[in-house]
Amino acid sequence: AAMTLVANLATAAEGMDFNGRLLAQQQATKQLTALHSTGVNVQATRHARRVYVGGIFPDVEEAALSQFIEMAMEATGATRQPVGVGCIVSVYTNRDKLFAFVEFRTVEEASNALAFDGLIFQGQALRLRRPNDYNVSQAALLGPTTPAPNLNLVAIGIQPSSAPRIEHNTENNNSPWKLFLGGVPSYLTDDQVRELVQSFGVIKAFNLVKDKDTGLGKGYGFFEYADSAVTEMAIRGLNGMRLGDKMITVKLAGPAAVGGFSSSSMGGLLEGMRASVMYG
Repeated sequence: AAMTLVANLATAAEGMDFNGRLLAQQQATKQLTALHSTGVNVQATRHARRVYVGGIFPDVEEAALSQFIEMAMEATGATRQPVGVGCIVSVYTNRDKLFAFVEFRTVEEASNALAFDGLIFQGQALRLRRPNDYNVSQAALLGPTTPAPNLNLVAIGIQPSSAPRIEHNTENNNSPWKLFLGGVPSYLTDDQVRELVQSFGVIKAFNLVKDKDTGLGKGYGFFEYADSAVTEMAIRGLNGMRLGDKMITVKLAGPAAVGGFSSSSMGGLLEGMRASVMYG
């Protein structure tokens, strides 16, 4: 059954004719109208309902990409929409820079779609990320910020076991992409903080430092993303965020960040990151 679904997804990836593209555009218009009619503030929630998709071909058809992701959403249980209704509002492609923005009907669907990172489309592995305008603190009020844990990813050929193992002791990790997290309120649990930082991508290392005598958190910790390309965006999105009565600090913790994060000391490093991946 899983192989049949994967084959169906591959078939859906084939290009559509003019009538197919026109029908997709008409469907997108209907979707936007439906969102307005249900009271959804389209502009205010768009940052949390959009997903950046990298790794596409220059000649990809928006309708084909939309249908492909729709089928993946239905096959894995990542959408609550009835079959045939559709969970994607619109797709915008930038063929010069080989990326697309996919806008979903709900915040939950957009978060679930992040689990499709690495899914093969037309022979290419797709990269699914949050867009640059994603506001993690606002998004947390709108819906889930991470994919549901019970998605049937095997149905589309993704093995859940392939997810990176999270390393919990990161203090002696000298990776240049390790991040320092400070100003963490003591009443937040490890899981709550982990969910916050994971809204920008899968993490491969995470550790909140505890007092050895009391077992209470010291208010700081370290973490690292599985994909180092999201590091800069996470710093911009998380650093200075207010959590309760505190404002958290997020900055590079590696040797290059000694003395604090600054664009001058990290200019070359971050410039390389910008060249390697684009988030809109």
